[in-house]
Amino acid sequence: MSSCHDNRSNKLLKETINDILEPMAITHIINQSLVTETVPQEMKLAKVNLIHTSSDPCILNNYRPVSNLTFLSK
Repeated sequence: MSSCHDNRSNKLLKETINDILEPMAITHIINQSLVTETVPQEMKLAKVNLIHTSSDPCILNNYRPVSNLTFLSK
């Protein structure tokens, strides 16, 4: 299960979003972001994980970074 930068499950957030925020609040945040051409600082944070890609795990070049963003910022 993937998680956001704050270790909350995306699945959990999606399942409870209607209880946490009114749907219109989410729409407002997204619309304001488009109108002002800015993104809230909280939506810019990501949890970066290294994924092993080949052979020797002791060599850093054998890993690639994967950023997990909050689902609202995707």
